[in-house]
Amino acid sequence: MFTHSPGCCCCNVLVIAIINTNAIKDDNFQVRLNGTLLGTIDNSGPGCSVPPNFCSGRLFSTDDSITTYTGIPACSASYNLEPTIEIDPALLITGSNTLRITSVNNAGCGNFGAVHIVCINPDGSGGGTIGKTLLNSTYGMISLTFQDFTFTYP
Repeated sequence: MFTHSPGCCCCNVLVIAIINTNAIKDDNFQVRLNGTLLGTIDNSGPGCSVPPNFCSGRLFSTDDSITTYTGIPACSASYNLEPTIEIDPALLITGSNTLRITSVNNAGCGNFGAVHIVCINPDGSGGGTIGKTLLNSTYGMISLTFQDFTFTYP
């Protein structure tokens, strides 16, 4: 479970949450940080069906024991996340960083979702306390193209 501690400015663990929030299946994505491939997200499936894939996506974290993220209000009912991919902290640049989400197939359903980048203090149960939000944004309509997000670290 995630909680918020707005007074904390630390960045013990970085979490990138990329979550489909439009209740239909999105395309598959490649995710890059500062040009380096972090991994993929498989949001697609046959047709534009609704749940169980509502709020599908993936976490990328400097600590792969982070397995849950509950910071997206539209997903209060269900999350269907792929396994967390660990980020090498050496990929993070002090200052400006670029996250690129690239659609690698077109399911024909449109794309819409949330992109959150947060610093957390792990709680030992797969979640943690959010100490600092580095990015709170959305992606949309990126079929067979890409969208860049810039954030400042730490």
